[in-house]
Amino acid sequence: MQTTIRVEEDVLRFLEEVKNQEKLKSYNETIKKLIETRKLSMFGADKKLRKWKESEDRAKFR
Repeated sequence: MQTTIRVEEDVLRFLEEVKNQEKLKSYNETIKKLIETRKLSMFGADKKLRKWKESEDRAKFR
């Protein structure tokens, strides 16, 4: 099912920029990519950080 949405010009320029940078085929793919990015970045999670291990904890608050 297709539908039309109304966005302001600055939002359209942003979507175009992301679409071109990511080499996506449609605005639909672009919006999905942005949503997925948002889901992955919730709660400040950083994929680059290693999993915490108590043995490597340098704070030693115990």
